[in-house]
Formats: sequence, structure tokens, C-alpha cells
Amino acid sequence: MKKTYIVLSIYMIIMAIGLFVCKEFMGVPYDAPNFSEKFLPFMFLLAVFSVLYEMRNRNEIILQTGNEPRYIFSSVLFIPVVGFGIFSVVKGFNAELGFFILIVDTILIGIAEEIMYRRILLGSLARKIHPVYALLLSSVLFCLLHLLNLLGGLSLSEVINQLGSTFVMGMFLGAMYLDTKKIIFPIIFHSAWDYILLSDSLSEISFMPILLIGVYALEFIITILIIIKMIRNKGYNSY
Repeated sequence: MKKTYIVLSIYMIIMAIGLFVCKEFMGVPYDAPNFSEKFLPFMFLLAVFSVLYEMRNRNEIILQTGNEPRYIFSSVLFIPVVGFGIFSVVKGFNAELGFFILIVDTILIGIAEEIMYRRILLGSLARKIHPVYALLLSSVLFCLLHLLNLLGGLSLSEVINQLGSTFVMGMFLGAMYLDTKKIIFPIIFHSAWDYILLSDSLSEISFMPILLIGVYALEFIITILIIIKMIRNKGYNSY
């Protein structure tokens, strides 16, 4: 686990440097329209760093269980969110560079954060402690990652709001990974959801606040159902 915490620390340092450089040297804060473009080199570095570490240490982090993968609970939210994400890409298609940069950026975010926080961190923790505790700890660390957005110029109140939503999201994505045993599903979901938010695809929906609350509520409910299943199923006690 010591090696896992070291690589997680390096990941966070790279993230912090990127946010600081963008804001202080490029004059582009986290909430600027062109932030994705300026932060893209750092996002690429984070994705490559996570993937290379995962490839070299796969045997130490892969989930070990005799249980068959399950998809029913995760698909309840996965299918509509990914479907709407694809619809948003098609609807918003244009030949401008910013359109393609946003797609690449959200894909890299999904790869970097899911490989690091679900595949590597959650996978390592689930080998040492009960998967439910591993899920909770990895989700807390995932949500704390977003404290670094203070370096990007977000206010404390904005970051606090992020912490709540990212904790729920982290729990859901981790539960999805434990349930399906496939990291590709959290990656696709995370990328699609980030594209929906960053492209402002929900702006035309009059009941957007209610929709967002509904998504987070459904994430919470699905996570609880998966956790209950893990507790009841003795096969989940060891990964």
C-alpha cells in the first residue's frame, strides 16, 4: 500500500502544479472557458502516468474474486447517462478545435481518474481491507482531490459544493467497478458525465437542477444496493 500512496501523491502533485501554472502563469483559472485547452498537457500526463503504473503493477491491484460480474444495478444509470453523452456529442458537433479538445479532455479525465482512484487505489485497498471500507476510503480521497481546485481559482464555497457531489460520484463509480469488475465502465461513464457538464449540454433543460439532484440521488441509491449485496454475499469479503 505504501507504493500506492506514493503514486497517488505524485498524481496529486502533478494536478496541483497544472492548476497553479494555468492560473498564475497563463492567467486561465479553473472556471475559464478555455481551461480544458490550457490544462490538456497536464491531463495527458496524468492519464499516461496512471496507465503506465497500472500496466506495470497490474497483478498487485487487480480485483481477485470468484464472483461473476454483475451489470444490472450499474446499467440503470450507465445507459441513460452514456446515451445522453453520445447525443450531446452528436448534437454539438462542429469543426472548431475547441469541440475536439473538450472530447479529448473528458476522455483523458475519465482514464486518469478512474485508473488512479478505482483501478489502482480501490483495487489495492480491496486486497487489504473489506471492499466496503475500501470503497469509502477511496471515495473520500477522490473527493479530497478536488480541494486542489482552490489552486485553480475556485472559491472555498464552490469547492465545498464539489466535494459533496464528487464523493457521491466516487462511491457510485467505485461500486460500479466492484460490481462489474470492468474498469472500462467507470471510465466511459465518467467521461460521458464530464462531457455533459463541461459542454453545458443541460443548459437548455428547464428542470436541470432537479435532473442533477435526481442523478446524484440515483447514484446514491444504486451504491447502497450494491453495498448491501456485498455485505450479504460472503464472496465479496475478499478481493
